[in-house]
Amino acid sequence: MIKLFYKKLHKLPKLHNYEKIYIFKNIKLWVIAAGSVLFVYMIIKRDKSLINHMGFTTGYVSQYKLRVNNAPTMNYDIYFNYIVKGEKYTEVSGGPESKGGIGNEFIGKTFLVVYDTLHPDNASILIFPHQYKNFNLPFPQNLNWIIPVIKNYNVSDSLY
Repeated sequence: MIKLFYKKLHKLPKLHNYEKIYIFKNIKLWVIAAGSVLFVYMIIKRDKSLINHMGFTTGYVSQYKLRVNNAPTMNYDIYFNYIVKGEKYTEVSGGPESKGGIGNEFIGKTFLVVYDTLHPDNASILIFPHQYKNFNLPFPQNLNWIIPVIKNYNVSDSLY
């Protein structure tokens, strides 16, 4: 069987260098495409698991770091800590695009954390109104102080 395959392989026409380069470039493209699809699938699976196995706890914002500076706006990462069943977790969530250091207002403050009961390291901290909407939860009255902060830092209206 192997000999038959080997004979058929040698009967194939020889490829020129430009053909080999073309095939190699296509293979790289397919590998990148497959990796991208796998990455998106894993994100969707993680989000779906979080929604299907929702648990609630409180957590506090420990850091707010500048991720990307696309002047005139900035993107931040929100680092937060929370405890589930006696185990402490630290996670990172993408913060809103703003025109200033909005994060300083949240450091040390406590917020609701939604976590996956099957995988507690999969969590999201809920600070802004749009985050509560994403989980079909009402925005708490005790967080109304955030609305003027959002407006003060010129954060996108999509956060309301």
